[in-house]
Amino acid sequence: MLKSTTGERIITLKGNIIPPFRVNHQKRTVAPAENLTGKFTKPQLRAFLLSCVVTGASDITFQTDQEPRILLNGGLYLVKTRCWTPTDTQTILEELYRSANAQAEISGQKVLDFSYEIKPDSGPKLRFRVNAIGVRGWDATGVEISIRILPDFTPDPECVGLTEEEVDLLTPSDGLVVVAGSTGSGKSSTLAAMVRHHLEATLHPRKIVSIDSPVEFTYRDIPVIVSGSPTIIGQSEVGYHIPSFADGVRSALRRNPDIIIIGEARDKTTVSATVEASLTGHLVYTTTHAYSVANTIQRFISVFDGNRETHKALDILTSLRVIMVQKLIPGYQNKQQVQVLREYLEFTPMVRERLLAMEPHDWPNLINCLIADPTTIGIEPFPRSRSFQTVNDSHHHKAGS
Repeated sequence: MLKSTTGERIITLKGNIIPPFRVNHQKRTVAPAENLTGKFTKPQLRAFLLSCVVTGASDITFQTDQEPRILLNGGLYLVKTRCWTPTDTQTILEELYRSANAQAEISGQKVLDFSYEIKPDSGPKLRFRVNAIGVRGWDATGVEISIRILPDFTPDPECVGLTEEEVDLLTPSDGLVVVAGSTGSGKSSTLAAMVRHHLEATLHPRKIVSIDSPVEFTYRDIPVIVSGSPTIIGQSEVGYHIPSFADGVRSALRRNPDIIIIGEARDKTTVSATVEASLTGHLVYTTTHAYSVANTIQRFISVFDGNRETHKALDILTSLRVIMVQKLIPGYQNKQQVQVLREYLEFTPMVRERLLAMEPHDWPNLINCLIADPTTIGIEPFPRSRSFQTVNDSHHHKAGS
């Protein structure tokens, strides 16, 4: 996750300067500049969110009957204010979701995923990714609202620590490229950096179709007049423009794209659609939650069962070009910085041929051996691979991650 550049400048809303929180690192608490008393209002919510931004937070958690929490430099901090009542969380939901039906939908066991924007007096809109779900508070009707502050700029490959060789690895002519990792490991930022790489490419212009839930990076800070590239991206948001990832992929194939980006391959329908799109000659990027290359391919296969598992495993292997998994760790010399560790494997024709000669449940062992040392397996030419490695502070992300 990239920290927003807004933390480096003054933000004003309705003519008022938004102050940062007062931070106590020893007690892991932050305090608003003004005490929030009385009925919590929608303008107060907008000011609260912007204070989180200028303080440098990356995530915010509201929960019924609790004080808010923010994630600051990778650590959780308590916001010293009063506990949020059910009425407060109802106000927050109505403002963020732009509908009075949010509470009713959550009470009906629906999980809400959407985006929210605030337009300050100057500069670009500030965007937030929101998840809202029912939880148990003092009674059974509590709500938890998790908010990710989205960057207002698009990173380039250097910003997220990608080398030239890794950029080349992540730009095959077709097939499936998977960027994996845990929540908050920077998957979306790495994928956005690759989109920027394509958008600024003048020699090989492409048409890009992106399907997200929600849209995180808008790429509006990459003016065509500067790059001169004819590359164009069309972004569709699940739940706003299209009903599902699978519907988005089917629609994408009729839009004559060169590259299809699927925000997350999270279920059987989406994985199937992703693989099918990559088998039609398109270059397809997606992300998933996994902790290693071997675990990534296991997760893709495990969404299917019975005879379909073997059939789909062959399709997945045929389509795969690269799996890259990443982790973020605090910097050694500067704990306010973060560093990236990456593990990846290039699925060359020889690698796929070797895996196809084995049962799918044996693939993880071979994959781990290939990543550790491709020369020991007797596959030539050797696939490009890397295991998770220790890095030093000279390799940290320039803007967080």
